[in-house]
Amino acid sequence: MKDKKNRFKVEILLSIILVIAILMSIITSCTPKPTGSDISGTMETNKDTESNEDTEPKTKMITDSAGRKVEIPTKIEKVVTVGPVGVLNCFVFTMGEGDTIANGLPPRFAKSGRWKYHTLFNPAIATNPVVEDGETVSMEGLIEIDPDIVLTMDEKTAEDIFNNTNLPAIVLNWEDPEDVKEAVNLLGEVYNKPEKAEEYSKYFDDTLAKIKDTVSKIPEEKKIRVLNASLGSLSRPHVIAEWWITEAGGISVTKEVDKGQRLEFSIEQLLKWNPEVIIVTGEEDEKLAYSDERFKNIEAVKNKRIYSTPTFGHVWTNRTMEQPLTVLWAAKLFYPEQFKDIDMEGELKLFSQKFFSYELSDEECEEILGNME
Repeated sequence: MKDKKNRFKVEILLSIILVIAILMSIITSCTPKPTGSDISGTMETNKDTESNEDTEPKTKMITDSAGRKVEIPTKIEKVVTVGPVGVLNCFVFTMGEGDTIANGLPPRFAKSGRWKYHTLFNPAIATNPVVEDGETVSMEGLIEIDPDIVLTMDEKTAEDIFNNTNLPAIVLNWEDPEDVKEAVNLLGEVYNKPEKAEEYSKYFDDTLAKIKDTVSKIPEEKKIRVLNASLGSLSRPHVIAEWWITEAGGISVTKEVDKGQRLEFSIEQLLKWNPEVIIVTGEEDEKLAYSDERFKNIEAVKNKRIYSTPTFGHVWTNRTMEQPLTVLWAAKLFYPEQFKDIDMEGELKLFSQKFFSYELSDEECEEILGNME
């Protein structure tokens, strides 16, 4: 009797186990199984993700304007500009990367209202730490900011910065004015934005070609004699004037005198040159030209053709990536009739929006361009 009861219990237990097994089989068969492609796809995605993370280069090598090989981070988030920050900042703005500038304007720039557009393009520049005073760069200040790269236009400065801070320092410079495109190309490589560099080069070439097409039709004997000068100090501020004056169809009266950076001259020499147009450094020089008796017999003064140099991102008559605007502005001043269809305010607004991502107002355009009559 006892054996029959035990046998009965075993049969019940086996029946329960069998029922559970059948239910498990049904549940399993209802669950969709991953196909081979699903499995391999999942594995490949994970593998690709891991591979990208492992193989994505963190740094790259570039060759700067001085021919130096510099290892820099692949992604640039902070940059410091030292030396001619007015020029350098504008190159960074052109890349659409103005918010990566991590330093403020040096005192000599901050005190002048000429550079106000830098703080309009990137308001943080007004409060960012300053890393240089006069000719001295603070290595401690650079280390504290810890930028990804430092931009300068001087090779010795770049070497000193690297040797003292181990920060990658890039020389951004050019010999001939048209080589400004190479400097933009270099920053396009630095910021991984070659398309922005190409856009700038196209604008540069198209603008100069348009001007050349017009001025090439002007007979040599009818071309305007031009002087770019500081009348207060009787000097030519920058040798680059010879290029933009010529490109605009003018004849620079100082072209054959001196090839150096700065040229000083006498009143006697100025009277001998007798320029038809004088481009001066600012309103003070403009007033001086018309009030100082020494200048009254110069043709440019008699015909009221004294014009102040515009400053937007940088001074147009100096070394700047705004050079296409300089040439266009100068050509319209020299030959107002031939360039009467050029809307200088429209060109300035276009350039600002395209390369500085800033919408200029009519009032700002008037302030920048000044008198063009």
